[in-house]
Order: sequence, then C-alpha cells, then structure tokens
Amino acid sequence: MRMTGEITPEGLEALCHQAPMALLLADAEGRLLWANAQAERWLEAQGQPGEPLEGLLERGLRPVLGEADLYQGRDGRWLRHFAVTLPDGRYAVYLLDAEGERQAAMDRHELLRALEAQQTRDPLTGLYNRPMLMQLLDSQVSRSRRYGNPLSVILLELGEVRLLEGVEAGVDEVVLAAGQALREQLRWVDQVGRFAERLFLLVLPETPAEAALELARKLVRRLALLEPEGRSRLQLQVFAGASGWHRGDDLRRLLSRAEEALAQARQGEGAVLL
Repeated sequence: MRMTGEITPEGLEALCHQAPMALLLADAEGRLLWANAQAERWLEAQGQPGEPLEGLLERGLRPVLGEADLYQGRDGRWLRHFAVTLPDGRYAVYLLDAEGERQAAMDRHELLRALEAQQTRDPLTGLYNRPMLMQLLDSQVSRSRRYGNPLSVILLELGEVRLLEGVEAGVDEVVLAAGQALREQLRWVDQVGRFAERLFLLVLPETPAEAALELARKLVRRLALLEPEGRSRLQLQVFAGASGWHRGDDLRRLLSRAEEALAQARQGEGAVLL
C-alpha cells in the first residue's frame, strides 16, 4: 500500500505499543530495551529496561512439549515465538496468539482417540473387540510363560431368550445388558470383551483354573435373569467354558480348551472347566 504521509518515531512506538501481538526489543547483549502492553499482559510482568530478556521470557513462558517455538503464557494461552535480528545488532521478539493452533491440536487428539477406540472397541457394548482381546490375551500368555503366573480364560455364551413378562427385548439389548453386568462383576485387572455376536471372552490374570470355574458359575447365575434397561425381566440361557493356562500352552491351545469346555456346557451344564 502506498503511504500518503510520514510516521514519526513517537507514532510508530504508539502503534507498536497497542499492537495485538507481544513485542519486545533487546540490545545486542540481550538486555531489554522496550516491551509493549500486550507483552506485559501475556507475560504478567513489567520488564525493566536493562534486565536480561531471556530471564523475563523464562519467567513468563512455559514450553509446549513436542511443539517447536510454541509456549504457554502465564494465563495459559498458547503463544507462537519469533525472534528477528535487526541490522544494528539489536533483536526483537514477537509473540503471536496461537490459541487456534491449540484448539486444532485438541481436536486432532480427540479424533485420534475416537479412531483408536473404533479399532479396539465393540461399537455396541463399548467392550474390547476380538482383535484387541487376542492382543491382550497374547500378552498375558507371554507373561505366564516367562514367570509361571496363573492365567485363566472364560468363554461365556448367551443362548436362548425366554420372556417371563412384558415386551420382547432384542438381541442387541440383551448383549448390551450382559456386557454391562460382566464389567461390574470383574476385578480391575481382568479384561472382558465381545468375542462374537453372543459370545464374550474374559481374560483373568493371576487366576487359577478352579477359581475361574467358580467365577464362571457365578456369572452364569447372574446373567440367567437379566433386566435390560426399560424392559421386563428375561430368562436367558447362559453357557460358560473355562480353561487355565498349562505350561507350554500358547494362546491357541488355551482358547481351544475353553471352546471345548463351552461345547460341553451347551449339552446341559452351566459351566465346564477343561
């Protein structure tokens, strides 16, 4: 743009003083010469001419981890840092409001979390899905093979639904209610997920086989009478197959015994251990 008049040094200083960015000027030795009003607001400090500029910035700014030239001011806002060396050896520091970058970073983080959840969670129940369960179980089997710690699994299947009263509940409602009930019955160290449409897998670290069988029986009794939210009471067939880790077992062998136990449970037993 073509200028139609001159700007005096006083006028230029007044413009810089009221600029929406923070501006600080230092001499060649790094001593503060001048700071505008925005710098004082964002740093929450009034710099004294002659004091080291870096000391003022260190008191007023905190680096944002993993981000180059990004800092947080004393009020928490993100600020982008620029430094320019002037022809006479002095240098200027500019701090620009980077709150837009902060919001974009937060949105990106939330998106990544949502994508990760989609890859590891069953969309209906919110429990782990089959691929994630296999990863978790593989890790626990490796731990047991290394240290000899007890480990058990339970395959729990929802069978036929009989209505005791009221309106029929759909399969999704029953599966959702069962998943919630399982989550409430387990320890924090246990892991549960949806292995197939009506099939759940429970991974039980530090649990001997007999304890797993007792838990399986308890869960069969608990799930036999479910009350999905907003629905009437149901009578539900539930079967469970439990298996404990044996020395030399890999993931497939452990699961295979649990599947065989589940097949036997379908023949009339509520829970079977193999």
